[in-house]
Amino acid sequence: MKKLLLSLSIAAMSISAAQAETVYFQEDFEWLEPYAKAGKNGNGKPAAGNTIGTNGVEAEAPKADACKVGDVSALEAMQQKGYDLVSVYNFLNNKNNKDIALYLQQNYLKFNKTGKTTSNGKGFQLGLVLPSIEGIPEGKDVFVSFDWCPMKQGSGVFDKTELCIIVENGTDVKYVNAPVETWADDADYEWKTAVVSLAGITVNDNTKLTIRTTEANWELTTAQRWFIDNIKVYSEDASSIDEIGIDMDAPVEYYNMLGVRVENPGNGLYIVKQGNKTAKEIYREIIYLTL
Repeated sequence: MKKLLLSLSIAAMSISAAQAETVYFQEDFEWLEPYAKAGKNGNGKPAAGNTIGTNGVEAEAPKADACKVGDVSALEAMQQKGYDLVSVYNFLNNKNNKDIALYLQQNYLKFNKTGKTTSNGKGFQLGLVLPSIEGIPEGKDVFVSFDWCPMKQGSGVFDKTELCIIVENGTDVKYVNAPVETWADDADYEWKTAVVSLAGITVNDNTKLTIRTTEANWELTTAQRWFIDNIKVYSEDASSIDEIGIDMDAPVEYYNMLGVRVENPGNGLYIVKQGNKTAKEIYREIIYLTL
């Protein structure tokens, strides 16, 4: 068996693949706008504020069960859409006083309250259970993404909130932590996008997906407040291979990213034209081994 060693200064094959998303669930909470505008008890005062957009620590955040359009509260409207909540409470003195720590903004959600509830037993942490999601093929690896930000205290220090996805299939429960993010003290509020891979985990229309603080933080009485928007459940698939192979008999022309032709390219990214085919290509010395 022969072994052939070739040293080439350009790649002899250009592959351009487009990445496609299949979205199974998407939520931007814009439908909550009438409830946010109605504000507490539906009387228009005060309407929900926009903490992230205005960098307003004191922005109004009325409770979701108190914001009503007609006789329906925002919380009830969410439940009608298939959402649910999970809670952990501080039961020291009053096990029946369960406060729903869910609040409205324009137009996104705020969760949890400070941990100073040890004397009255009120709830301080809440998680969001997504509606049942249909149409995910068996064995398909899915991702959950969402925009989020912790609450900032009056001192300028952000809550040390960490979030996770809980995937429940009957008695099979898996916890997948979202990437840990940090916000510098005294910095402005800023949305950050968390992308959580559920690769290898079954997700179908019987699966319960919950977004909440991590297991390590779930029962802490310290402040674990957070905002969330733009939730998406999706899969990624390479949709196409646009080009495989180049006509090796055609002359090769190199252009930099400004469109200027380059006679002797060095290492870097170039636009490569050969015959009637054009592709972006990283120019570098490579070695092919063919058996």
